[in-house]
Amino acid sequence: MDAFRKVFIVALAIASGLVIGLVIASGKGLSPSLEAASSSEAPVMSIPSWSGIAQAVVPAVVNVSSERTVRQSRTNGEFYGPMDEFFKEFFRFRGIPEERKQRSLGSGFIIDAAGYILTNNHVVQSADAKIMVRLSDDSEYKAEIIGVDPETDLALLKIEPKEELSVLELGDSNALNVGDWVMAVGNPLGFDRTVTVGVVSALGRSNLRFGRQSPAYQDYIQTDASINFGNSGGPLVDTLGRVIGVNAAISTPTGGNVGIGFAIPVNLAHEVIDQLKDHGKVVRGWLGVQIGKLSNDLAEGLSLEGVEGVLINDVFKDSPAAKGGLEVGDVVLKVDGEPVVTPEDLQFKVARLSVGSKVELEVNRNGKIKRLKVTLGERPSDLSQISSESPSASWLGCEVVDIDSPEARQLGVDADEGVVIINVNRGSAAEEAGLRRGDVVTKVGHEKVRSVTHYHDLIDQARESGKPAVLLVKGATGSRFVPIKPEDE
Repeated sequence: MDAFRKVFIVALAIASGLVIGLVIASGKGLSPSLEAASSSEAPVMSIPSWSGIAQAVVPAVVNVSSERTVRQSRTNGEFYGPMDEFFKEFFRFRGIPEERKQRSLGSGFIIDAAGYILTNNHVVQSADAKIMVRLSDDSEYKAEIIGVDPETDLALLKIEPKEELSVLELGDSNALNVGDWVMAVGNPLGFDRTVTVGVVSALGRSNLRFGRQSPAYQDYIQTDASINFGNSGGPLVDTLGRVIGVNAAISTPTGGNVGIGFAIPVNLAHEVIDQLKDHGKVVRGWLGVQIGKLSNDLAEGLSLEGVEGVLINDVFKDSPAAKGGLEVGDVVLKVDGEPVVTPEDLQFKVARLSVGSKVELEVNRNGKIKRLKVTLGERPSDLSQISSESPSASWLGCEVVDIDSPEARQLGVDADEGVVIINVNRGSAAEEAGLRRGDVVTKVGHEKVRSVTHYHDLIDQARESGKPAVLLVKGATGSRFVPIKPEDE
């Protein structure tokens, strides 16, 4: 009996050891919480292979190189050192220009068997650049620039293919969700047709500043798929190989990828492609206003309830908005019955309407709801040539825009109050006082500048008083007070 008991105990010990060994080998813990966490009810994640998509997409991705000749005169602060003033005056008097080659490298992709290629405007650089395109088989073509659209940072090229081309299908970026898998393809840092994979990390990104290249119309897809210099213009595709974005920019403190890249939604590109094909440019509806976000402080100061709608900071002279009765301080609530929530929302709604369209604007003016009929004009190609109704611009010799305007974003201005100088006339009082394009005027006298209209009012008051206009100006070297008193007109 004792022998039997010993055998039983040994057998039980061996069996227990086997069970424990199997549990450990299977990676299952003994904790109840871990067991529950690994139960069959938990979602099972499967990581897809992108090899088939890559094989289908890569042949339609191209290398785009751009070259143009830039002529410049070295004036206005181009020289530094003891002989600064001498060289500035010498070159200004002589008018001696400099010529240099400006080159750009990027990516693009074929969207039509006839040879149409979509890329970024900043890759092309300008409508008069020389463009060469290299296909996946290393054949090279001189490309024709069909049209460029700096406002969205898109450009359309065309080559005359000798053989059949691989073409990418354009998808639907409105169907994207945060967390969806995407693949970026391009030529980052000169490495041809590199494939990187990640997810959509955010949608609808706007108000981004990319130096002097910042587009006016922004609705970016954000992704952690690695994007670096040279990826610009390449496709961002979904798990079916359909293009859902055009890689355009990165946000980085280091100069390289840090997991935040941006692509232009393909649905926005759809709107641009057709117009570039038909007209060589994009024609957009235009109100003629400077707009801004309505904050709680602004709403309280303007005696408004809530922050719904878009604030009108300025109305351009003789613009559709001015003719339609829109005023500074109005808050636009709806366009043709559709609510507007952000400045970008209003901007896109108006831009998508045709020139000559009649729109109904519902606005809040001093707490009362008004409905205005406005006939849209055509958005000018250079908004810096448009100014509001005030003699102050010609008196001082400089033009300004609101801090949150597209023109300010294009200059890469980093400020949250005041107005931005976008043009200084040669020989003007503003130039003599040392004002420069990109300077921010935060005060006139002791009063903070709230908007372009407010700035003009303050300057006009100084002009009428006969006293110098004292501006607090924030520039590259810091803030300083600048007294300006132009000669009598």
